Amino acid sequence: MDPRLTVAIFALGLAFGSFLNVCIYRLPRGISVIHPRSSCPQCRALIPFYDNIPVMSWLILRGRCRHCRHAISPRYFIVELLTAALFLLCYAQFGFTLSAVKCSVFGFLLLGLIFTDAETGAELGNATLYLEPDQIAYYYYAFYDLNYYSRNLGMHMMTSAVTLFAQRGYQFLYLGSCYSENALYKTQFSGAEFFNGIRWSANLDELKYLIRREQQEPRQHLLEAEEYRQVFCDGDLAALAAASRFQVRTK
Repeated sequence: MDPRLTVAIFALGLAFGSFLNVCIYRLPRGISVIHPRSSCPQCRALIPFYDNIPVMSWLILRGRCRHCRHAISPRYFIVELLTAALFLLCYAQFGFTLSAVKCSVFGFLLLGLIFTDAETGAELGNATLYLEPDQIAYYYYAFYDLNYYSRNLGMHMMTSAVTLFAQRGYQFLYLGSCYSENALYKTQFSGAEFFNGIRWSANLDELKYLIRREQQEPRQHLLEAEEYRQVFCDGDLAALAAASRFQVRTK
């Protein structure tokens, strides 16, 4: 790695970590991240630029406000270092590439969620990741705080995950269930398929049919529904059964 570029990326990570600290404190409280200027939460004294240098200022001031000597949470120090380390790790893994940028953004957002949860004591959501290298990645996220829905944070995280695993050569990526029409955004990716209980399908009209059907009280098995068999199975139940990977043999 280029030493000068390494130092620059580490410094950039510290700067982003400092901004992330602002977001962690202000967003749950409904305060703008742009203004007003940073101030001590205890005495409200404005913090000058030389006391806002990532990591260094916290160490020099020994974790206390210059004016009232009130303790400053070590979270500020930790988040800045973790963000810088994350940026360096992505650079070491992917080099000076777009993949490194996307990985850094993805990790930056996850750090924000984790420390916002810790700051507020409320669960904003979670992300689950299970990997079988080069084969399949299982990615799932859920946000409990609906305020995050309007910011499209989940969509950005999912899009970043799909791009990352495609670049890493994974054959499949599981994105969870399509339980309603609001979840159809998961089908936007090229090659998207869903499992209908019998076989994998890429027919979006079939998926919409199944979602509408689930919203009603089912009175018969899916394969007993004449409309489904005619529209999506060409009326040939035997051919559908033969194509399925599930086989039952009786003696």
